Amino acid sequence: YATLARGFRSGGFNEVAPGVTRTFEAETSDTMELGFKSTLIDGVLSVNGAYFTTKQDNAQFTRFNPITFSLEQLTIAEVDISGIELESWWSPTDSIDVQFGFGLIDNEIESFDPAAFDEPPIGIVGNTMPRVADWNANLTVTHTASVSGEMDLVTRVSGNWLGERNFDLENTMVDDDATYLNLSLGLETDAWSLQLRGTNLLDELEPEDAFFSIVFDPPLSRFRNQPRQVLLEGTYRFQ
Repeated sequence: YATLARGFRSGGFNEVAPGVTRTFEAETSDTMELGFKSTLIDGVLSVNGAYFTTKQDNAQFTRFNPITFSLEQLTIAEVDISGIELESWWSPTDSIDVQFGFGLIDNEIESFDPAAFDEPPIGIVGNTMPRVADWNANLTVTHTASVSGEMDLVTRVSGNWLGERNFDLENTMVDDDATYLNLSLGLETDAWSLQLRGTNLLDELEPEDAFFSIVFDPPLSRFRNQPRQVLLEGTYRFQ
């Protein structure tokens, strides 16, 4: 298959504060995608893949302003993005499902308008946009066992891997690869479910965002991700 698409996000205003850019422009993005979808081995295996390329004009991104303690929306005049995506679904038995996904992304700042910044950054052409991992992968294995005629025991293990990310336009704040592991065990019926879930079981300590400011000591500050959590969840579906 092949697709052509145009996306749009409206511009707007930031709050009135010292050091905050007052307005940000509307964003448009033009994307071309070429891909395939397949079902193999009598429906037991599915493999899908795609190549895409996107050109963004006035690419919007949000950053934290440590002076005003607020979020500031900014734009980059031109950003080029390209990459590949691969996903697969496999059912080796009636009780086991395996899902896999992989993405590889190359994005580059082609140009920017200094007038779009209260304090224009220096030397950012050729850099990558903040918070975009250069690759990511996920793997989920689900096992379903019948406990009775109406109840199933569902066990699910999933892993997620993220490549290197930057958190500023100058690409000076870099985070290494990260690995996340999740596990769930639950009883399910048509009417209700009870599930024990563990997220980030390796207690991976990674930043969700980072910023630099002379206001703080130390000047490099980070918002960390959620730590290891164990949750018990119950749902009931009214008929």
